[in-house]
Amino acid sequence: MDSETNDPIDVVTKELKETNSMVEEFMLLANITVAKKIYEVFPQFACLRRHPSPPVSNFDPLIKAAESKNIKIKVETGKELADSLDNAHCPDNQYFNTMLRVNFDQKIVSLK
Repeated sequence: MDSETNDPIDVVTKELKETNSMVEEFMLLANITVAKKIYEVFPQFACLRRHPSPPVSNFDPLIKAAESKNIKIKVETGKELADSLDNAHCPDNQYFNTMLRVNFDQKIVSLK
């Protein structure tokens, strides 16, 4: 990000290693195994896991990038964030919304 304008100036592809996929697979297998065991022991109950909301400060680069284009991003709830990203369009940069989404939805690339 440009330090003065907060415009994206570079995109870097995140390197995915084979171990990333392996860890993901083990995590999925662990979740499936635990879910099966819970179902066997407590078939009338459901166990739901909910992650705590991330600190609003985690979204500072997103908010600054959007503000540089006069776009307001709300991050208080997941729904507000999703709606804000859906509505984040910059008429003079057709790729702006894509950059925001790629960077913050998929976590595949990062702006610097």
